[in-house]
Amino acid sequence: PFSKIGISSGAFLTLPIGARTAGFGGGFVAIADDPNAIFSNPAGITQIPGIGASYSYSKYYGDITHNAGAFTMPVNSDYRIGVQFQSFGTSDIPYTDLFHQEGYGATFSARNNVLGLVFAGQITDQFSFGIGAKYVNLGFATVSANGVAFDLGTLYKPGIYGLRIGFAAQNLSSSFKYSGNGLLRNGTIDPITGNKRPDVQLEATESSLPLLFRAGISTNVLEGNADNSLLINLEFANASDKPENLTIGGEYTWN
Repeated sequence: PFSKIGISSGAFLTLPIGARTAGFGGGFVAIADDPNAIFSNPAGITQIPGIGASYSYSKYYGDITHNAGAFTMPVNSDYRIGVQFQSFGTSDIPYTDLFHQEGYGATFSARNNVLGLVFAGQITDQFSFGIGAKYVNLGFATVSANGVAFDLGTLYKPGIYGLRIGFAAQNLSSSFKYSGNGLLRNGTIDPITGNKRPDVQLEATESSLPLLFRAGISTNVLEGNADNSLLINLEFANASDKPENLTIGGEYTWN
């Protein structure tokens, strides 16, 4: 039951962002019609008229917080650009050891940051695409790992019953490896010669970001009703660091 769990770095990149996305159980790839589309399907920002912006704040256990923001704007009638940022982690964690179980005054932080750009285009009335590049920084105390990851997405609207079909591949990147002073071990003194042994730089094992594939379909079952809308969404997700997931969600809008 724990296959694939914990094999990737940056697991926060699979969390749902935005209250509406969370309300759909994280399944948003085939809806993707607000600025939070940047985080699930970059092709969706073509559905936003004019300028769009969003900000999300979530608090998890252990004083872990997740801040995320998105901004989109049109380039012309067919193309949009957007920016995103994320900050996930916690601070003021006390250093402890065997003799200082409650700490000894010093603290450290564990925080991951993302800054990215997205470009999307409406190729036809029915089909749009999006591509995003993001700089990812994973930090823990005095070690960190940095790299660039890419997101790809498409959105297809056949024009019947408000149907939308979305696909996305996220967190495409090379391996990440931590480095920093926290991996440096100072050389000890040889008790026989009195000479200082050389310092040793430990090498961290490489890891990857959670590669995520999403496929979804949504429809407004009350299409054509002027006062009511009932949006039904179905999404399948396959991540490299967690079991496959099927999400079903609905949203009713009146007037």
